Amino acid sequence: MSIDIIDDFIPKDYQDYLLATTIYNRYFPWHFLYDMSGAERPAKIEGINIAAHQHGFQHTIVDHKGNTNSPFEDVFTPLAARIIDHYQTNIQLVRIKIGMVTPQEGGGVAYPHTDYTSEHKTLVYYINDVDGDTIFYNEWKDGTPRDEFSVQQRVQPKKGRAVVFDGLQYHSTEYPTKDVRGFININYKIAPLTPLKIV
Repeated sequence: MSIDIIDDFIPKDYQDYLLATTIYNRYFPWHFLYDMSGAERPAKIEGINIAAHQHGFQHTIVDHKGNTNSPFEDVFTPLAARIIDHYQTNIQLVRIKIGMVTPQEGGGVAYPHTDYTSEHKTLVYYINDVDGDTIFYNEWKDGTPRDEFSVQQRVQPKKGRAVVFDGLQYHSTEYPTKDVRGFININYKIAPLTPLKIV
């Protein structure tokens, strides 16, 4: 599967609403993560500086067990429904989480990772315009331990932009230098003959 970049994935009023609800909302319940990527091992990438600190914040809407304890569930599930509309297929949600990383002097990149080890697709939605690309690598999760990676493509965060890709492709976040970087991460499986449901 190629990397699919879709600008204005959702209407502009919904884009504004998600921005106001998350990184512009001083009361949004963020949870600190010491290691944002959860990668198994350090990595070497030619021409890329690994971030000295890989901290970040997240808020889980749907966890990998199907729990939906967030009071913000109704705010974000229409974004998942948009996947169905755009691709004309049904999906099974695996996880929805909201992420935010703060600026680091000199930037740097988090370790390459995949969100899960089994077959799935991932959509990353960018909440705001900011520096700090998503970096995609030529390597895929196939059971082989890896500590060296080569860059295939960069995607710049842009408010309203979604990028959809095979979840087994290694990718990582580049830390911003100018502002916070807000994003929504949806992991899902294609389920053409079943209705939208939590798995």
